[in-house]
Amino acid sequence: MQPIRFLCITGPSGVGKSTVTHSLMRLTRLPIKRCPTYTTRPKRPHEVQGVDYHFVSQAEFSELAKKGLLLEVDEYDQYFYGIPFIEPRPDCIITHVVNLNGAKNLKRCWSQMVLSICLLSSFEDIKSRLEAREKTIDKNRLSSRLQIVRNELESLMTIGKFFIDFYVENNELSKTVEKVNQILSLCALS
Repeated sequence: MQPIRFLCITGPSGVGKSTVTHSLMRLTRLPIKRCPTYTTRPKRPHEVQGVDYHFVSQAEFSELAKKGLLLEVDEYDQYFYGIPFIEPRPDCIITHVVNLNGAKNLKRCWSQMVLSICLLSSFEDIKSRLEAREKTIDKNRLSSRLQIVRNELESLMTIGKFFIDFYVENNELSKTVEKVNQILSLCALS
């Protein structure tokens, strides 16, 4: 078995992928490094350029894709997201926070070097998180996002079995982060 070189935190929108990842990076003793995704969506007030995402224009995104610098390109809720193509490094575990398509493509490209952990929450919990986070979003857009989440939750167990290694329920942040850290530590050391 090849050593773990990539950690993929995935799950539906609003499940807490970024929050769990930020907390994990503070907790773990393993050498992990976050690899922000490129996106054309607007930056939220709490997000930091180059830390949470690389926020770029549509033209910049198209240029990155045309040059082959993105491993995967996906459209989600009218915005584009792309995983930067990065070679595995022997000195750290590169951490990606991506949707389910991103997780599938990372696993397809790097296979056994990817540890893929899917976070789960109930639809009602995710809905509450999205409503709290997206206070400025119009009702039609929120409804569209919630339908995407509903579809993702329904398809998780059927399509996810091909590229998800572990599922972790995200009901309480500290317990979720501890569980993800335990899984990562066990897999990184084996």
